[in-house]
Amino acid sequence: MATPKQASWVIKKILDAREWFMQNCPNDTLSSYCKGGKFYIKKLYKAARPQYQKCNWKRLVTTSKAIPRHQFILWLALHRKWATVERLQKWGITVNKDCVLCSSNTKYTFEHLLFECTYSRNMWNAMLK
Repeated sequence: MATPKQASWVIKKILDAREWFMQNCPNDTLSSYCKGGKFYIKKLYKAARPQYQKCNWKRLVTTSKAIPRHQFILWLALHRKWATVERLQKWGITVNKDCVLCSSNTKYTFEHLLFECTYSRNMWNAMLK
């Protein structure tokens, strides 16, 4: 069924979604999303959304009691957006390449900061104890 040109944008979106559903879910019928003769868009929306694996530790850091600053720093870490030497060099800023935490001649990278640095390794061990 072609979308009528005189229909409002909302109706067009609904009809386009129906067409998408008919093309991508040929085994499903719209009646499987009905209950008592009523169509439930929520059921169709849940079926159309991609299903991702649940992240068990998410609630530890994103609860309402978490400090917003800590949430932001975690977000930066997960997206590898910390201002390390390699990122600062990409921006054209010249900085000392040595790690300031462990005073070694190792390049101050994201991996070094979290896993290789002796200072951070000691911090991780202390937190885990």
